[in-house]
Amino acid sequence: MEIQASLIFHCILAFCAGLCTSYPLDMQSLKMDCKALKEHFENNNLNGEDDGGIFQTRLTIWKDKSLKHIFLSQIIAKYLKMFETLNIASLQPHIDNIREELAKAREDHLLKPEDQLLKDLSELQSLEMSDVKIQRKAALELYGIFQEIALLSNPTVKRKRNQERRRRGSKN
Repeated sequence: MEIQASLIFHCILAFCAGLCTSYPLDMQSLKMDCKALKEHFENNNLNGEDDGGIFQTRLTIWKDKSLKHIFLSQIIAKYLKMFETLNIASLQPHIDNIREELAKAREDHLLKPEDQLLKDLSELQSLEMSDVKIQRKAALELYGIFQEIALLSNPTVKRKRNQERRRRGSKN
């Protein structure tokens, strides 16, 4: 129960920060919905003391907007999973509204690339680097990876590369 209350509360904080969506949220309605859920969990808290948040503290660590989007996409997924099993008849209209807003945020075009990134990272983690086929493919791509690293670590290389492309384009 304590974790669910914290999840709901921190979901609202993320929405209030306006970090995860590009469409207008009905913040007044969400505020009432979240307040109702928060009051329910506070009134039914069997464990007493709350030991802090689970999402917001981690979210504040990431300053880069794209990293926050990645993190928020995963937070939203966790909330949607939580609301699949949350069954409180007296709060069902509030739960339905919050779930709908979360689903909209999840489908927001700004969050979809993050889902793909996480899928790609997961697949990357599962690569078996002792497999000879994988090693061959990795070796063939190695120099290109070094080029990407160089571009990230030295912005002037990227600028020179773009200038070369422009010059070649103007000659044609």
